[in-house]
Amino acid sequence: MTMRLLIAAILSTIFFISVLLFHFEEVNPIIIKAAAFFEKRQDAVQINPSPTIILSEHEQKSEEKKIYDKYEVTAYTAGPESTGKSPGHPAYRITASGKFVQENYTIACPPELSFGTIIYIPFFNETFICEDRGGAIKGKTLDIYMENVDDARQFGRRVLDIVIIDQSD
Repeated sequence: MTMRLLIAAILSTIFFISVLLFHFEEVNPIIIKAAAFFEKRQDAVQINPSPTIILSEHEQKSEEKKIYDKYEVTAYTAGPESTGKSPGHPAYRITASGKFVQENYTIACPPELSFGTIIYIPFFNETFICEDRGGAIKGKTLDIYMENVDDARQFGRRVLDIVIIDQSD
């Protein structure tokens, strides 16, 4: 009984922290990723009188949903060179999903990939979340958010291996 209460308390605390963190503009992407990971799993783990953990149907099928592919990947910034918006514009640094852009986290995806889709790119050894769209982002193209315009230009256009880990419904 004590272990179940401890697990419930930990999950509740993590959920509370994640809710607080998502209301601030500048947050460490690692903290956001951890909070999102635990928030997503909070509804997947059910406390049962027996010591067995029951995973939701979504969690059980997650291995089947991995898609390995090659995509053309570019980089963009929040500035006028990429978005046409400058500091002071009401939508500056805001993605199409309504979230603030974050380096090593935000990625613009084609409409076929819904917001919240998790994409791992081995080249960066990073996991990104589909939170944005772009006029040129169609088919097998992705656009990674970078803070620095020189970094984005240097990255250029590359064909990279990607893994679509979870496609949000």
